[in-house]
Order: sequence, then structure tokens, then C-alpha cells
Amino acid sequence: MDETQQSVGGYAIVRKLGEGGMGVVYLATDPRLGRPVALKTLRRDLPASAADRERFLREARAAAAVEHDNIVPVYAIGEAADGTSFIAMPYLRGESLDARLRRAPAVPLDLVLKVADHVASGLAAAHEKGLVHRDIKPANIWLEGDPGAAEPAEQARRCKILDFGLARLADATDAQITGSGVVLGTPAYMAPEQARGERVDPRADLFSLGVVLYRMATGRPPFHGDTPLSLLVALAADTPAPARAVNPDLPPDLAALIDRLLSKDPDARPRSADEVARAARDIRARLSPGAASTSLPQLLPPAAEPSDSATVPVAPARPPARGTRRAVGAAACLLALAPLVAWRAGAFDGPPRPAGTVAQNDEPRADEQPKAPAAPKAAPESPAPPGKTADASADPDRAAALWVLSAGGSVHVNGDGQEVRTAGALPRGPFELTDVLLTAPVKDADLAALAGCRHLTGAYLVGTGITTEGLAHLKGCTELTLLNLSGTAVCDKAVPIIRGFKRLADLSVIQSAVTEAGVKELAKALPGCRIQHNGGTTGPAGKDRP
Repeated sequence: MDETQQSVGGYAIVRKLGEGGMGVVYLATDPRLGRPVALKTLRRDLPASAADRERFLREARAAAAVEHDNIVPVYAIGEAADGTSFIAMPYLRGESLDARLRRAPAVPLDLVLKVADHVASGLAAAHEKGLVHRDIKPANIWLEGDPGAAEPAEQARRCKILDFGLARLADATDAQITGSGVVLGTPAYMAPEQARGERVDPRADLFSLGVVLYRMATGRPPFHGDTPLSLLVALAADTPAPARAVNPDLPPDLAALIDRLLSKDPDARPRSADEVARAARDIRARLSPGAASTSLPQLLPPAAEPSDSATVPVAPARPPARGTRRAVGAAACLLALAPLVAWRAGAFDGPPRPAGTVAQNDEPRADEQPKAPAAPKAAPESPAPPGKTADASADPDRAAALWVLSAGGSVHVNGDGQEVRTAGALPRGPFELTDVLLTAPVKDADLAALAGCRHLTGAYLVGTGITTEGLAHLKGCTELTLLNLSGTAVCDKAVPIIRGFKRLADLSVIQSAVTEAGVKELAKALPGCRIQHNGGTTGPAGKDRP
């Protein structure tokens, strides 16, 4: 739509309310009924694919299929004269929960319970229609009210669910990973099974709601990470601290409800959204007026969550003992998806939006790949050679770690789950280099720095662009159990090298040149290894799953 246009589909444009990665929302007037509306359109300055248009229409159809006080309704759907699709929705007063948490991170206990009750009630209505939202997060929860009101209850009289763009039927046969290998959802809030690309049911929405409530109730997210890789690892392998251990002021029954919602096992979560809504109402009814209006203390500063402009303190993860390779394997399965997720560090919240408007959700989602991505960082012209910073023959692990860090990567040492991102954070004494994480292009010859790392158990070479020649430098790393070659140029010539990693439990060759024949050969040689490839998943926990 031309921004100078004065009307779209019979609606008179007043002004732009907000703009996100995919769409624009305008304040408009319906001249026939004389009421204001929020008009949502796809951005015209970006080429819209057929998938973009389909998701846009799906959002309207999904929202229109569910009539409930806690879901933003759709008035109409149509197409402008220039072919631009649009959705007309109510113009709501208030702000998103995302904006509320940025404006005032400390929230009244009553608001936590209201969000739990109202969002769960809206989800119950959607689930009854067979729909799973799959993208519940603060940016998609609208607090209808007056943000400037003195009384907290008037600031958020009612909560409504926004954006059904990723909604699917719970029994839909479509994959949770798109044909281009992209997982659907927002990593910071998605359930583990959703992040693994498995088919999801309504309990995935309950997990996402649990993440929202945990953050509101404790002042911090349940899973910590300042990069996509570290957050996906945390989601797969870490168990959040119990909500009441973080904030002892929480009512025990509310803390228990949040902890159940965050269960990694879907069967351990509440059975339905209705059950969650009833529990929230019961807790709220038992609170005294004074307790309900008391703001929960923020035990961490607001900046203690991922952002583009701040370094987030990452709580040390539980060290992965040698006997717990399955948990680490689960993390590797999520890491295999990381290069395919169009998500910047800081996916917890997008830029603040003006209060009092329904704005287009501009928080990057896993299915929203940038339309014109910036060129990848060039390979370091000459990362600091190991010999220049340490005696490689005397301490190959330190030399390799220093090279990885100089190339913009990170490492784990001594089997510790703590991600080391700077040379100064390395132990002063001898250590074992156990994991390396590289996500920027490097030269094949550079990987010679890893040749002497006999303790290496995990190598994440995502998007490095290396070929089989580069991988050959890791032949001596016989302790490898996790290997991620997503987004590299390795091909079937690498099969003999990979076959030599007899301890390998998890391998990803998504978006590489390894063919189906190569995968079959690897599956035969490494029967205990889970292999994620362009055609699906082969091996333990996913025997030939498309």
C-alpha cells in the first residue's frame, strides 16, 4: 500500500500506528459504521512471498474462527485496489504486556493472575476449536485499559491474545519445520518439543504461558542465554529454578502452577488451558486485597534478559557430567535448528511501542527470515594463529580456545556448561577444551587449530562454510559426541571422516551438501547416532522421521 493513500478497502486511513518485520498497522475509520479500526497490512517495501500472504490470511481465518472476550476479533478481511491484503480489527486502548514490562518491570500479583486467567481462557477457546497458537509471548498479549490510570486494575482491565499468524490445527499434518528448514515460533518462549520441530498440541501453548508468568513473577526469564545457541542449549538441557526459590514472596500455589507449566514433559503440565484458568481464579479469590495489589519485587534488574545492546549475565548451567550425554544430546538437537532460526539475540522483546495502540508485532519469530539479510561477516582475514598467543604443542587446548575466541566464537571448558566468550574468562591454569561454538565463516585451514584437541566432545560449526578439507583437521578428535555442520559446504566426501567419530550421538548436516545416500551410509556406520539432515531425522529418537 502506498503510504500516501487516504483509504484502503473503504477504510479511511488516519495515521500509522506501528510497523514490524512483516506488516504495518494503521489507525483507520470505518465510514459506514463511524468507528475506529486497526488496519493491518503486509509491508509494501518488502517482497511478500506466497507463504507470507498465506500466513497473513491464516491469521485472519484463525482469529475469526474463535469468538471470545480474551481474543482480539477480526471485523473483516479484504484486498485493496493495489492488491494489498488487509485485516480490520478493533482499535483497542491499552498496551501490550511487552510494553508494560518495559515501562514498569515490577508488576502487581493481581496482574500476574489476571494474565494467567485471561490468556488461559482465550487459549481454551482456541484449543476447543482445535487451534494451537504456537507464539504466546508478552508481545502477543494485549492489556486493554488505560496505562496512565492511577489504579493498577484500570491499567489492565482485560487481557486479549493477539496474532494468530502461526496458529495451526492441533491434528494438522503439516510439519513444524518448514520445507526450507525453519522452525516455527519464537525461541525464547517456545516449548522444547516445538523447538525440536515435533508436532505440537495445546500443551505447547501452556509451556509458553508458563514462560510469560515466570518472567512476570520472578523478574527474569526461566532460561538464560545471550545468543541463540546458548538459549537453545538452556531450553534443552537446563531445568529452571523453582519460581518460589527465585521469589519467596510468591503464593505457594501460584509458584507450583508456574513450575508445572514449565515441565519439559508435556504430560506433566496441566491437562488443559481451562484447568490453568480455573486455578488462577481460585488463587486470586483467596488473596486479600492488599496482597493482590502488592507489586512483586524485581530480584534482578530489567536488563538481566537478552537484548541487542547489553551483555546478559548467564547463570552457570549444570555441568554436563559424562554420564548425562542424553541431556546434552537434546541440546544438540535444538542447536541443529539454530542456524535456521531467523532470530537476533534479544528475542525476548522488540522495541517499545506507543501506549494506546494495537501495534504490529515486530519481535522476530523463528519463521520470519529477513527479507534482505545483511551480508554474513567475512571470514577473519587471519585469526590470531595459535602459535602467536600460546605454545600450541605445550597447551593445544588453550591455543585452540584462543583461536576460536579470536574468530568470534565461544567455548566450554572442563565439561562446564558455562559459555566462555572472552580470553580473560578462560581458567588461568591448564584446562580441557570440551566444546567449541563457531557461527561465522572461517577458512578450512583455520580449523588446524583444533587438530590437537583430544578432549573435544562438541563441535558446533554452524554457518562456517567449511568444506570436507576443513573437517579433516578434526580427525583426531575421537571423543566427539556432538557435531553440528549445518550451513557448511561439507559433502559426501566427508562421510569417511564423520564415520570415524565412533562416539558420535548427535549430528546435523542440515543445509549442507551431504546427500541422502551419504546420510544412509552414516546411519549404517553410526547406528547409535541421531542424524538431522535436509530430509528429516534419522536414527535414535527419530527413526527416519520426515
